[in-house]
Amino acid sequence: MPVGNSFSCEMIAEEKLESELDYVKGLRTVKLGQREGGEDMQLKLLLASNIILIIMTFIGGAYVLWTGGQASAGYAVIPMLFALAVNVAYRKQKSDKS
Repeated sequence: MPVGNSFSCEMIAEEKLESELDYVKGLRTVKLGQREGGEDMQLKLLLASNIILIIMTFIGGAYVLWTGGQASAGYAVIPMLFALAVNVAYRKQKSDKS
């Protein structure tokens, strides 16, 4: 009996090890954005960030004009640069999706 019991325990352990290895292999192949709805969520996040940064650009520009040019133009330029970078990422992500 110990021989049969040992054999079944080895089979169970081997099956468990194989299932754990499959799980780990699956984790390695999953990348950010490949999960269900992940790509759509990334696109939405990039679009929302872009809109917020564009609004900040206009607010910064208005602040510079309101102070008569005494405030640094960086209040408008820095959000604009980030908005351009996010816009490029959004377009690249969108073209990769289709």
